[in-house]
Amino acid sequence: ALLDTYAEVNDCKTWLCTAATPIGLKQHLGSRLKYIYLYQDPRDVCLFLRDSTADSHLYVVAEKWAQEQETVMDMARDNDSNVYRINREALEQDKDTQMGFLEGFISGDKAQQSDAALKSMES
Repeated sequence: ALLDTYAEVNDCKTWLCTAATPIGLKQHLGSRLKYIYLYQDPRDVCLFLRDSTADSHLYVVAEKWAQEQETVMDMARDNDSNVYRINREALEQDKDTQMGFLEGFISGDKAQQSDAALKSMES
């Protein structure tokens, strides 16, 4: 109740806990929830995570990552129009165009997405 009141005072429609799971977010926000799926080469992910987790055997890291990807892909199948997929390498190569696509997705502005697509083709 306290956070509901805080949201109202700050002209927010809702609030959410940073520890909320994607499933909980979907139940709470419904069709307003948008997903940004940043993907990259799984080998890079496993090598990065191997150095940052306690259980650092590559098999364990890869298995956990694969399970998380399955969860994300199931959610994406159910909400395809609310999922924006972006490749990390593409983002690094052309940040401005990719951010234009992303901003258009978040705002729901199809014209902005089209402008970003045209700039992408020109370069």
